[in-house]
Amino acid sequence: MRLNENILKHKKVILFDLDGTILDDSNIWDEIYAEFVRQECKVEVSTKQILEDWYEHLEKFKGTDFYKSYVIYLVRKYDSKTLDFDADNLRKKLYIIAEKYVCEKVKYKDFAPEVIKKLKDLNYLLGIGSISDKETFNKYNYLNKNISEKMNMFEYFDEILLYDDVQNKKPNPEVYLKLMEKLKVRPEECLVIEDSLSGVQAAKNAKLEVVNIPDMGSLKNQDEIDKIADYKLNDMKEFWDLIKDLS
Repeated sequence: MRLNENILKHKKVILFDLDGTILDDSNIWDEIYAEFVRQECKVEVSTKQILEDWYEHLEKFKGTDFYKSYVIYLVRKYDSKTLDFDADNLRKKLYIIAEKYVCEKVKYKDFAPEVIKKLKDLNYLLGIGSISDKETFNKYNYLNKNISEKMNMFEYFDEILLYDDVQNKKPNPEVYLKLMEKLKVRPEECLVIEDSLSGVQAAKNAKLEVVNIPDMGSLKNQDEIDKIADYKLNDMKEFWDLIKDLS
C-alpha cells in the first residue's frame, strides 16, 4: 500500500531508522570492513564479499552484541593463524580505520533533511531508533560537515535511542517499545520509517505501522520486506513530495 496524506493525519509520531534510511552510508561501512580485513588479516576482499559475510553472520548470530562478534567472525574467516580474538581490541582497530569515512564520506540521503524539518514544522514528535553507536552518532553530528552543515539531528529529534541504549537489537522490538514509552504514545499514533528487513521486523514486532524506503544494502531481502511492510516509497523524495505542501 502507498503512504498517503490521510494516513499521516492520524499519526502523532514519526520514528526513523538511521543507517540506510536517513543516512547514505551502507556501502561506506562495507569499505571500512574490507579495509579492516586488509590491514588485520592481510587479505584483499571485495565490498561485495563483505556484504555477503555480513548477511551470513546476521543469519547465524544468536548473541547480544552483533558488532563485536562480527569482527571476530571476520578475523577467524580470513586469518586462520590469528590469536587476537579480543573483540574490544579489534573494534578499536576498526574505529581507527572508520574515522575518516565517518567524518568525511557519510552523507544524508537525498531529501532526508527536508523531510525531517518539514515534519518538525508540522508538529510531529520525531524519534530515531538505530543500531549505530553513540560515538559514531556524535561524530556524524559534530565532525562530519556533510551532516552538521545541513542538519544537526540532536536539534530535530525528540528522542534518540542507539546501540548503547538497548540490550536486544533489531528485529527485537525493544528500541521501538522504549521510544514509545519515552514519548508517551500508543502504537496506533506512530509511524516507522525503515529500510532493512530486521528494522521492518522490529517495527512490526512492536505492533507499529511501517513505511519501507529501500536501500542498496537491503535489496537482498526486498521480497520478504515487501510482504510485511505496511507501506512502501521508492525514496525520500517521494516522502518529500507527499508532505511538502501540507500545513
